[in-house]
Amino acid sequence: MTSAYNYEIFPLGMTDDEFTAFPDVLKTGAKAPDGVLIDVATGESVRLSDYWKNGPVLIEFGSIT
Repeated sequence: MTSAYNYEIFPLGMTDDEFTAFPDVLKTGAKAPDGVLIDVATGESVRLSDYWKNGPVLIEFGSIT
């Protein structure tokens, strides 16, 4: 039997304490770890640190639907 990943549904009323209970959560203001991303405009692999050279970077994780 496979367990659900984190939550079967994402609770909209999640408190800050519940969210920060995730073991690897980054704290506000923390620098994200560097890694390889796919540039959706070009399909090329790029390093996150390449974008930091130009200023702040926003990364969207998950579905926005």
